[in-house]
Amino acid sequence: MGAEGTAKTETEALKTKLIDVVSPKLEDLLQAIDGRTVTTAAGKVKLETKEATVVRGEMNLREKILKIVADPTIAYLLLILAWRACTSNSAPRRRLARRPGGISLILALYAFQQLPINYAGVLLILLAILMFIAEIKVVSHGILTLEA
Repeated sequence: MGAEGTAKTETEALKTKLIDVVSPKLEDLLQAIDGRTVTTAAGKVKLETKEATVVRGEMNLREKILKIVADPTIAYLLLILAWRACTSNSAPRRRLARRPGGISLILALYAFQQLPINYAGVLLILLAILMFIAEIKVVSHGILTLEA
């Protein structure tokens, strides 16, 4: 039996008891859940959030850079840059391109690790790679790698 995903508005989720409270602001939420008892791994705990102090943290430089690198567009650009640098044909360019190409590849792999996986997309990419390899081995005049 597979899991089905459905999208619900906050009103529908509240009616079907998927959520307990709808709150437009954090302060309103803290007031609404004050005094509720919740079950945790340590047992039942009574929430005391009415007078809670909200501390908002800023992202440091490292987190800001990782956020940029984990953007899907940047991840694919890094992968293309790494591929281009590693497949450079001329000898002097190859030596100069290896370091940025290697760094780009490491950053791209990190970024892909942060992205959610769509298995259908991965299978299509693998199929495309297989077709490119088959195009090298079989003379099909581009039929195998034809874009639809």
